[in-house]
Amino acid sequence: MIKFFRKIRQELISENKFSKYLIYAIGEIILVVIGILIALGINNWNEGNKKDTEEREYLTNLLAEFETNQEELKRINAYHRFVKLKTKELSDLINPNPKDISPSKLDTLMWAVAFIPEFKALNSMISSEKLELINDYQLKNEIANWRLTYELYSYSLKITYNQFNSHIYPFMTKNYQLKNFKHSLLQGDESYFSVNQKSILSNPVFENQVKLRNINAEMIYERATKLIDIQESIINDIERKLEK
Repeated sequence: MIKFFRKIRQELISENKFSKYLIYAIGEIILVVIGILIALGINNWNEGNKKDTEEREYLTNLLAEFETNQEELKRINAYHRFVKLKTKELSDLINPNPKDISPSKLDTLMWAVAFIPEFKALNSMISSEKLELINDYQLKNEIANWRLTYELYSYSLKITYNQFNSHIYPFMTKNYQLKNFKHSLLQGDESYFSVNQKSILSNPVFENQVKLRNINAEMIYERATKLIDIQESIINDIERKLEK
């Protein structure tokens, strides 16, 4: 092909047909430009197709991760709700002249104070570099919101751990037998030592700690519930994008 165009060009020059040669040269330049544009278009198409493939693959993996997170968080949040309700119940029972409750009920309430369920999210797919693959501003915002909410949730848990280790656990070891904890997650066990129920339910310092524990439990439950809503929205949006 190159030899063919070269031959035509030489014939036009030898015949001294400058005007025809000029038209031919312009046409040849146009053909070259068109060829370059077509090559660039094909390259851009290939790059775009590659990015679309990478985005779909990433979204598929991200969807699987969030679905796993959602299932686990719903399970954990049921425990958060249990802790929230039982710490409120225990807080309401503490007063200078507490009424008698069954030892089994006290064991359940004390377990609720000590029980700190925690949702540990899978977030291996959520990195700044990988998020660049997503061509959806709304979805990126939702993931950013998820990150912030998860950090707040984790921070609330950190506060709870600190409070328990610094204040609640020392009180329990002095005033309660930990073997008596009652919950479906624990195997049946019971201490041979007696527990002075009144010393627990009439203690003003313990009342403060239980109240703080309940406040934190409510905050943890609210943030976990918000995480569930955000994750549900992310899952729905990813599914919609993958259906296109």
